[in-house]
Amino acid sequence: MKSTKRWLAVLFTLAMLPACILPFAAAKATDGHKNDPYREYVRFEDRGDMISVIPRDEDGSLSVFFPEECNPELDWDGILEQLWTLIYTDVSEINISAYGMRYPEDYAYFHNQVYYNPVFLRTPVRLAYYPSTGIVSRIYIENEAFLDGAENLRKYNACLDALEQLMYGVKDDETLSLADKCLLLHDRLAVWCEYDYVNYLAKYYTHTGDIPYSSYSPYGPLVLRTGVCNGIALAYNWMMDILGVENYYISSDELNHGWSMVYLDGEPYYLDVTHDDPTWDVTGRALHRYFLVSFGTYSAGHDNVTDIPDTPVSTLYEDYFCTSANTEVVYIGGDLYYLNADTGDIVRRTPAGEETVVKTVDIRFYYEKDGSRWSTLFYPKMTSIGDEIIYLAPREVHAYNPLTDEDRVIYIPSDGIFPESDYRLTGLQQIDGVVYVTANHSTNFSENTKADYTEFFPFCRHDNTVTLSETFGATCLDSGSAKRLCADCRTLIFAQDVNFGAHDFTMQNAVPEAEASAATCLSPAAFYYSCSLCGAAEENGARTFFYGDLGEHSYTAAVVKDEALKAKATCVDAAEYYFSCAVCGAVENDSSHTFTSGDPGDHEWTWVTDTEPTCGTEGVKHEECTVCHARQSTGAAIPPTGMHAWNEGVVTIEPTCTAEGEKTFTCTVCGAGRTERVAKTDHTDGNGDGFCDACSAEFLAVRCSYCGKVHSGVPGRIINVIHQLFYYFRNLFH
Repeated sequence: MKSTKRWLAVLFTLAMLPACILPFAAAKATDGHKNDPYREYVRFEDRGDMISVIPRDEDGSLSVFFPEECNPELDWDGILEQLWTLIYTDVSEINISAYGMRYPEDYAYFHNQVYYNPVFLRTPVRLAYYPSTGIVSRIYIENEAFLDGAENLRKYNACLDALEQLMYGVKDDETLSLADKCLLLHDRLAVWCEYDYVNYLAKYYTHTGDIPYSSYSPYGPLVLRTGVCNGIALAYNWMMDILGVENYYISSDELNHGWSMVYLDGEPYYLDVTHDDPTWDVTGRALHRYFLVSFGTYSAGHDNVTDIPDTPVSTLYEDYFCTSANTEVVYIGGDLYYLNADTGDIVRRTPAGEETVVKTVDIRFYYEKDGSRWSTLFYPKMTSIGDEIIYLAPREVHAYNPLTDEDRVIYIPSDGIFPESDYRLTGLQQIDGVVYVTANHSTNFSENTKADYTEFFPFCRHDNTVTLSETFGATCLDSGSAKRLCADCRTLIFAQDVNFGAHDFTMQNAVPEAEASAATCLSPAAFYYSCSLCGAAEENGARTFFYGDLGEHSYTAAVVKDEALKAKATCVDAAEYYFSCAVCGAVENDSSHTFTSGDPGDHEWTWVTDTEPTCGTEGVKHEECTVCHARQSTGAAIPPTGMHAWNEGVVTIEPTCTAEGEKTFTCTVCGAGRTERVAKTDHTDGNGDGFCDACSAEFLAVRCSYCGKVHSGVPGRIINVIHQLFYYFRNLFH
C-alpha cells in the first residue's frame, strides 16, 4: 500500500436534504453529495454464506479516513489492480478472498478508492463478505449500465484526453510555482465545464428529469463539460494527482456539497471550483473566492459550516493576486496575465511576482435613454489563444498581443441582432479554437445577468501543433490518426496519418502460408503467428506455435555408423549402409534405400582342394577369393594324411577260454595290414558241475539249483548248500 494521501478522500455524511438556490451572493446549486441518487445506505442481502454490501457509510456519521488508519499488511496495490480489472474489462465479478480484506475493518479505505479515486470514475462497485469471518469474498458490478468494460475504458481514455488539453503548458513547466499551477488549472476547469443546472432544475423543481450519473463522475465535467460538485471536485483532484499534489475530496452534510482540499508545502487549503463558477453559468467566469483558503474563510462564506475539518488554517493565499479577477488567469510567454475586475486593468505578473499593467478595459457601459446618457458597470471577460489575449469590450471583442503590444478588433455582433441600443456583451470563452460570445440587452445588468444570445466564430487555425502520439488507432489495414494538440488553443486534433500501423501478430492460425517448419518425427509443425486483423503471417517472426501430429522420419541422412551398416566392404564393392533419419538419427533398414561409402576391401581368401591327399600320397590345393573367385598359390601340396583307411578286419585266430585270438585289418587304399589281439572267451559250464566244459577249470560261480541265482566263489557255494538244506526241510514238513 502506498502511503501517499493523494489516493484517499474524506467522506462525510449521507442523509438526503433538499437543496435550494441562494441569492447571487451565494448562488450555489449543489447536488453532488447527499442528493446523489446512487449514494445509498449499506444494503445487506442474504446470499447463503455471504452478505453483499454497497460501499457506503451506513449511519451518515462523520468519517475522516487517512492512510495511516488502513491495514498496512494488505496488498492494496493488488486489490486496486483487481478493482481496475473489474471496471475496465468484461468481467462482472472477481474473487478477492485471497487478499484477506475484512469488512468492516478495511471497508473505509476500499470505499474511498471506489468513489473518490478519480481513475475509477465512481463506478458503483459492490462487495460481498463472509459474516462468520468478515473476509471479503468478491467485488462485483450489478448495474448493467457499467458492465461494458470496453465502454468504461473508452470513457477513461476520453478523460485522459481532456486532462491532456487542460494541463498542457502547465504540467511540465518548471518556472511556474505549484500555487500558480493550481490556479491555472482551477481557472481552466471553471471555464471548461459548467454546473449541470438544467438537469438539477428538472429533478428538483420541474420534476421532469434526473441528474445523470456522469455528472457525479469526473467523466461529466471533463468530457461532457457538465457536472455537479462531486464530478467537478474529482476532476480537479485528478489533475492534482497528476501534478503529485496531495489532495482529498471533502464533503459536508450541512451544505450538501463537495469540494477539494490540497496540500502545498505541507499546509492544507480548501479549493472549490464549483462555487468559484456559481450557477447560473456565465460564460468565461472564474471567481477566486475559494481558491486556497482556510477553514475560517470557507466556513464564513458558507453559513459558518461546522461539519468539515478545521485543519486548513493558513491564510497565505487569501490575498493572492487573483482574488480581484472574475475571469480566468492566462499564461503567455512565461508570464501570468489577469484582468482586475475592479479597475479593468489587464496585468502582467512575472514568476518573481512583479506586476505591470499592459492594457485597460473600460468597465463601464454607456448608453442613451430618454434623451439622457446613462452608464452601468460592465464585467469584461478574457481568455487566450496562442500569444494573444482575447477580451471583451462592451460591444466588441479584441485580440491583444502583450508581447508585441498589438490590439485589434476581431468581432462585432452582426447587424440587426440587437436592435436596441443598450445591448452589451456578457461572456467570452474559447473552445477548441472557436470563440463563443454571449450578449444581453437588459438595462438591469449585473455580473450574474443571464445571456440571451450567443454567437461564435472560428479564430485559431491550429497552425502550431505538437504531437502527442505519432500514430493513434493505426492498423495494418488503416493508416489511423496522429493525435496532435494545438499549442495555441489546446484543441486535440486527430489528423489522418500517412503511415499504416503494425500488424497485430497475436492470432494462432495453422494454415500452410503461416508454416515456419514442417512436422518432424520429434515435433509437430511450427507456425508463425498471424495478424488478427488481416490474417497475414509474421514471416521470420520471433514467435511460433506448434500444431498437429508428429511427422514421419526423414530418411535422408547418409551417416556412416555401425548400426546403419548393411554389408561390409568387399574386394568388389565399398561398404553399404542404410540411410538414417536427418532429425532423430533412427536407421531406416530399407534394403531398397541404401548408399555405399569408402573403398572396396581386401580379397577374402580360402583354400580350395584340387586333389585330396591319401595316406600315402600328397594332395594338391590353391587359394581362391570367396567373392570374386580369384586364385593364388596354385599347386600347393597337401601332405599325406598318414591315416590308413582300414577295413572291418578278419579274425584269423579264434580265441578260446585259455588263449587269445587274432584279427587282421587291411588298408583299403594301400593294402597295408595290421593285427589286433582278440580277448579270451568265457569258461562254459553247460552241465552245471562247476567245471569248464572245455578246459575243466573249476567255476567259482555256481547257480543255485533251488532259487536260480548265481553265487560267486566259496561264499556262493556255502549259500547254495544252505539253500539245499532249507528247501529239504521245507519240503519235509509239508
